[in-house]
Amino acid sequence: MKARTGFLTLLSALAHTALAQSLTWVSNVPDTLVYAMNSNATVLVGYRTSAPYAFRWTRTTGEQALPTPLGTIAVMARGVSEDGTVIAGCYVVTGGQGWRPIVWRVQENTITYQLLPLPSDVPSGASYLVQGISGDGRLIAAEIQTAYGGCYWIDGQVYRLPPAVRGVQGVTRTGIIFDDYRWTQERGIERLPIAAWCLSPDGRFGAGGAFSNQVLYFDPCGGISLGSAPNGGFGGGTAISDDGRIVVGYQRNVGAIRWRRENGFLDGIEILNNVFAPYLGGAYLIFAQAISADGRYIAGQAALGQRRAFLLDTNGR
Repeated sequence: MKARTGFLTLLSALAHTALAQSLTWVSNVPDTLVYAMNSNATVLVGYRTSAPYAFRWTRTTGEQALPTPLGTIAVMARGVSEDGTVIAGCYVVTGGQGWRPIVWRVQENTITYQLLPLPSDVPSGASYLVQGISGDGRLIAAEIQTAYGGCYWIDGQVYRLPPAVRGVQGVTRTGIIFDDYRWTQERGIERLPIAAWCLSPDGRFGAGGAFSNQVLYFDPCGGISLGSAPNGGFGGGTAISDDGRIVVGYQRNVGAIRWRRENGFLDGIEILNNVFAPYLGGAYLIFAQAISADGRYIAGQAALGQRRAFLLDTNGR
């Protein structure tokens, strides 16, 4: 009986270990953040805010620096394909006139980059803020700053978005470009109930923020305010699970936040630094920027002395 009891105790301990929530630092470089990841959080990409450095992280390779053109003074990796082999971003070079689009391709242990062509009808001084990539790696979209709308690339060929598009906020895994609208080649522009900072792959759910310090959300029934964390300050929802039931983001005064539909529309916002305090090792989650398809994994930037990119395994909690 004693041996059996010990065996059961061991099984319980192993189960507890396997199911435990955990925080992983995915970059050793200070001032880094995770901007995007694939659906199961096996490939993450991000960049450094204080120096020209972008990275790719996987569970097998760890952190990998992304190569940049000669003279690069700033660079951002802002989207990754589902298989992790195509990464979209933008860069600035010394003497350059603004952000320019760049694509990295991963083949075994080699990472190379490709510079994308620019629209011919846009002034040469315009800046292109790349906002994401589709899951198959074929479609990339960018906001053309200084009020020139947006553009996209399919297999490296550039196209302008319709004139009614004033900006680009992101691209879903399924290739829907969005802002206060959602757009595909097949369906054209469809206006959304809110200006979305994130959109589910099927385009049915989204979230964002308002200057009234409210987190905004919409589903097929329409848009709604989810309210705010207590004294949360400005912020909003920056990433959403595939089923639209979990939103993560930030509010300035409390750091990373999460909303779960099961908690209700007005009481569902959680401060992640409180919920996961026992598993953070003293780290402070500044903001959440990416989420896995099932909502289990959350990534962004945290601080423990230095600010660095993190991945949080919530394990369903």
